Formats: sequence, C-alpha cells, structure tokens
Amino acid sequence: MQILTHKLSGLLILIIMLTTAFETLAQPGQGRGMQRGRGMRDADMQKKIREVKKIKLLEILNMDEESSDKFLAKYTFYDKKKDGEKNKVDELSIKLQDAIDNKSSEKILSERISAIVAVRDNVYRLHREMSAEMKTILSTEQYAKFIVFEHRFMKRLFKMMNNRRRKRHN
Repeated sequence: MQILTHKLSGLLILIIMLTTAFETLAQPGQGRGMQRGRGMRDADMQKKIREVKKIKLLEILNMDEESSDKFLAKYTFYDKKKDGEKNKVDELSIKLQDAIDNKSSEKILSERISAIVAVRDNVYRLHREMSAEMKTILSTEQYAKFIVFEHRFMKRLFKMMNNRRRKRHN
C-alpha cells in the first residue's frame, strides 16, 4: 500500500510539473532556440523539465536512497555542464546569424562555425563521460533503462507539446 501511495504521489507531481511546463512552452516565442532575450519563463520551464526528468528517471531505475543520491549527484553535475555548453551554442548561433545577416567575410563565418562545432563536440564528450559514469553506478538493467530513457525522453516531450499546441489551436 505504501509503495502504491508513493508511486501515485510521484505520478501526481509529474503530471503537475509537466502541465506547468507545457503551458509555458505553449506560449508564443518560448523554447530553446536562436531567440534573443529568452525570458525567465523559459528558464523556469527548463528547470521544471529537468526536475520532471529526474523524478521519472528515479521511478524507472527503482533505486534505494543511497544509490539515488549518488546517481542524482553525478547526473546533475553532468546535466548542468551540458546545459552550460548548450547555452554557449545558442549564443554562438546568434553571433553566427548576425555574421550572416551582416554579410561578414568567409573568414569570420568560418571562425564562428568552428566555435560552434567545438562547443558541440564538448557537449558530445560530456554526454559520453556521463554515460560512462552512469555505467559504473547502475546495474546492467538500470543502465539499459537509463540509455533508453535518455534517448526517448525529449522525443516524447516534444511530441506531447506538439499535440497540445494542435489541440489548443483547433
């Protein structure tokens, strides 16, 4: 009975957080991308999505408290690093778009492209490091669930957001 109550409360929290995140994303001009001046709502939405993702991961991985703490510490560490690098890509993309709009020289365009590629490589490197670290913390079955979840989470999230937008506009 206690396990069922715990799962239901976790599900309720997940539903509330996703609903709030979807409402934020459904607003015009929201979401990650090459937008200037992303507002506080976008940052709040990204934070909520990260929280929901962690809650869902912990449910799927079914870990004890000690393992959960260790997992979350490493996961959060890499998640923050990757997010910082992704923000750099956003900023560099804006600079690249400015260079394109201003008809900058090929040299400047090439330099800005190289900068973006280098930061993207850092994101991929961090992702590989995180996966290797998770493999040392999780059992083989948990690691398999982690890999599948990581692959599917954003796809499912965007699919649900698009479905909500379509329903809202109809």
